[in-house]
Amino acid sequence: MLAAPSGRLAPGAGYNQTVTIRDGRALEADRSGERPLNPWLVLATVSIGTFMATLDSSSVNVALPAIAHDYGASIAQVSWISIIYFLVITCLLLVMGRLADLTKRGPVYAAGMAILGLASGLCGLAPNLGWLVAMRALQALGGAMVMANSPALTASAFPGHQRGAALGMVTLVATVGSSAGPTVGGFIIATWGWHGIFLINLPIGLIGSVQAFRLLGRVPQAPSQERGFDGLGAVLSVAGLGALLLALREGEHMPSALAWSLGVGGFLALLAFLRWEARHRHPLLQPRLFLRRAFASATGSSFLSFAARSSCFLLLPFFLERVQGYSPVAVGFMMTSFPLAVALVAPLSGRASDRLGTRGLTIAGQLVSALALVGLATLPEQAPMWRVIGPQALLGIGAALFQSPNNSAMLGAVEGHELGMASALLAVTRNLGLVVGSGLAAAIVAAQAGGFMAGFRQALLVSTGLAILSAVAAGVRNAGVIAGRSLKEEAA
Repeated sequence: MLAAPSGRLAPGAGYNQTVTIRDGRALEADRSGERPLNPWLVLATVSIGTFMATLDSSSVNVALPAIAHDYGASIAQVSWISIIYFLVITCLLLVMGRLADLTKRGPVYAAGMAILGLASGLCGLAPNLGWLVAMRALQALGGAMVMANSPALTASAFPGHQRGAALGMVTLVATVGSSAGPTVGGFIIATWGWHGIFLINLPIGLIGSVQAFRLLGRVPQAPSQERGFDGLGAVLSVAGLGALLLALREGEHMPSALAWSLGVGGFLALLAFLRWEARHRHPLLQPRLFLRRAFASATGSSFLSFAARSSCFLLLPFFLERVQGYSPVAVGFMMTSFPLAVALVAPLSGRASDRLGTRGLTIAGQLVSALALVGLATLPEQAPMWRVIGPQALLGIGAALFQSPNNSAMLGAVEGHELGMASALLAVTRNLGLVVGSGLAAAIVAAQAGGFMAGFRQALLVSTGLAILSAVAAGVRNAGVIAGRSLKEEAA
């Protein structure tokens, strides 16, 4: 048997098949006699679904005015096209991650790709708004199956010394998908109408699902030691996350009594969920994961990172359009410096974490982000273009320095049969951070008596504090652990 460069078996070795590493490829020797599994081909396949799911999440907002016009609907009514996708995908992430841990991640991911593609086609053919919202919910089901398993499949396919680089590419794909959504969506709508942003996903999803069914079932996966499924935990998590996220995201458009009821009810449901999980034999989310310092540190710092960053995405368009008078097209151009910086730095950051460990990079990333947020908070009302673009690029560098190593540390802190659970929690943490951060920024601006600019600056300074807290949380983890090599199963 050929030894891995690190001297360890690749993830998943030691059950049903022998897996070794040679020239960066996972070599799977089993009874089927299939060709060796190329991890970079796994990454390419996973990237298709990741790009589709993130692009769908961000591109549809551009189409809402045209959809409202065609269906004669109000803004409040068509906004549910976006709301339902976000709610369903976030609420189902933990369920899909656990389901994949109990079965096989590859087939769950492939089925999600198929559902995502088919539901997209049905969205494009929707005869009315109700049908479109329902198909968006189905689309989100497929998206949850994809997003809950993308990092886990990537981490399982690559040897420890390449895992950070691979997760850096996943971060790059997700960032490009999210950032390119408005631009790509606008081009498609101008060319084929709003139906095109959904119909284009139908062939991509179906082709991607065929490739995923063919390939991803061969990705090594450690068998779960706990075979039961926690039905009550699933109900409590879905109800708690759904109610809390709805209150945080749409509370300002509801009667205050309803918003508070949803928020408090969701919080209590999540407390009940955590209490139940601590006692259940087969939990949906294993509480003991948070007793591992590296995992708890990575989870907390990730939440604070996204909460800090989200204020910029929410408030900067208002500053550029209302205060500085730029057109929407110019605003879109000026905000591309963030994703471009992420695209350039994330792969390098991932590779560096494979050699240097994760703590120093994640701390540096959040301190750079804090510096960028201070730069944005101190913008003058008549700031030159470079003064706006520069801090955004710096924020992108900080995000890229942080995200890939932090994801690698989080997934590297769990055992092989817990990867789906951890991968899903990673996505849930991201969404919660974005909602909490943007909600906090909006509340600060609304409560500021000194006008928009006073609220803008105060909100970004608060976000600076969150970025510094994220750096502190990242500093808790062990400095000597190389994230790619800390996966529990590789120590066997």
